[in-house]
Amino acid sequence: SELSIQLKKLNYHFSDENYNEDIIVGSHKHIENGVLVGNYLPDFPLLGQDYAGTIFIYQDADGLFPNKISGGLTAHRKHKKVNLTLEYVAGSPVTLIWHSQVRGGFITDPSIEGLTLPADLILIKQ
Repeated sequence: SELSIQLKKLNYHFSDENYNEDIIVGSHKHIENGVLVGNYLPDFPLLGQDYAGTIFIYQDADGLFPNKISGGLTAHRKHKKVNLTLEYVAGSPVTLIWHSQVRGGFITDPSIEGLTLPADLILIKQ
């Protein structure tokens, strides 16, 4: 299995409440057993105020967990959405724990039916 993720920081304007906030947006590509399951990386140059890509992450409003950020993952072409949490783990090497859950419930299977990503990942900076 191969997973590629591209992320970038964006100063996003929330027009409904008229404020700006730094968020992380991104795109992904997933290959399973040599077969391309989903590729949203070509969308990466388009990411901005009008298009957040497949990954949209923001700081929790209460700020109680500064090492955790939450957001969502959307497979636009598959019309699927899940909640997403990234947790920073200090150390060497730097590690991020990625956890996804179906909106309104937990995932019991190691993958999310109909999506191109597993539910849990450990990302290690190389």
